[in-house]
Amino acid sequence: MKNDISSPNFTLAREFVILPNKNVIFNNTQNMFIYYEADHSELINKIDMLKEHGFIRQARFTNIPIYRFSEEFRELLLNS
Repeated sequence: MKNDISSPNFTLAREFVILPNKNVIFNNTQNMFIYYEADHSELINKIDMLKEHGFIRQARFTNIPIYRFSEEFRELLLNS
């Protein structure tokens, strides 16, 4: 996440989705991050912990949850 947020292409991006793997198609109209469960060990558990600590929240309720970084978490990632 730190690398993604630091990327010049995603300076204004604050939202992300979690998909099972790269075979799942997700169409979005805005600039957001996509993370794949197959690429990250225990990703769902890690996301749950971030939610519990208030670092992220579910931004939109669709078939695929869309999450938003808090500004505090974004700053923490950028400055660590």
